[in-house]
Amino acid sequence: MIKLNYTNNSCKISTQNNLMKYFILFLFLITIPINAQEVEIKFSKELCKCFDKNYDANDLDLDIIKECFISAYEEIKDDVNDMFLKKVDSSDINNDKAYLMGSDYAGKLMENIHKSIINDCDSYYKFSINLFEEMHTNLVKHSHQKNLDSLTNQISKDPNNAFKLIERGLIYLGKGDINNSKEDLEKSLELNSTVPRVYLYLAMVYDLEGNSDKSIRLLQDSIYKNIDFQNAGYLIIMYHAMLKRKVREK
Repeated sequence: MIKLNYTNNSCKISTQNNLMKYFILFLFLITIPINAQEVEIKFSKELCKCFDKNYDANDLDLDIIKECFISAYEEIKDDVNDMFLKKVDSSDINNDKAYLMGSDYAGKLMENIHKSIINDCDSYYKFSINLFEEMHTNLVKHSHQKNLDSLTNQISKDPNNAFKLIERGLIYLGKGDINNSKEDLEKSLELNSTVPRVYLYLAMVYDLEGNSDKSIRLLQDSIYKNIDFQNAGYLIIMYHAMLKRKVREK
């Protein structure tokens, strides 16, 4: 999985592979209607080919995913460069400006790519299922009663602390107490609707309840409001696309 590092109004460009630079410019390009969709489709297909080739025994390594993004870009970079040079005065575009112009469209682009990859690539679909199952397993492993008791004591003194409610909601989720987990996470969302991970975990609760449609609606609502590549935004988009395929194939 790609780790995109942003700092305020600038982006850190990797000197090793320039992946960030390529991705930022690609985000900017979807403001240009000519051929942009064709390039996006080609990019998704190249990713699928790489994922399917490297998928083995239900374990698609994160480093492999990163390499797949790099190799897929190599296949489309000439198309990207052609579009960029035809429509933009490159002397007037630096990394910061490209980021600012492209970031407004990042959520839609990532949603489209994930929808395409998860729909078309069984390997990436299985990987996404395994990833979220592993997340839930880790919650189970770290849901200790003493932590629950401590958080309950803290929340009794500060009942509107949205972050403490998230922490306790996750412990309840790990312990299999879906009702209390949902209550804490829904209250946290009411108190602070700007925290991406609360959407993700509340969607997991709804899905465990058997209400995948409600989970999908919640994730859809969060995608454009709370996209955050450094934290939960990438996972929200992945989970949303995965659930939509899961519901379709029931």
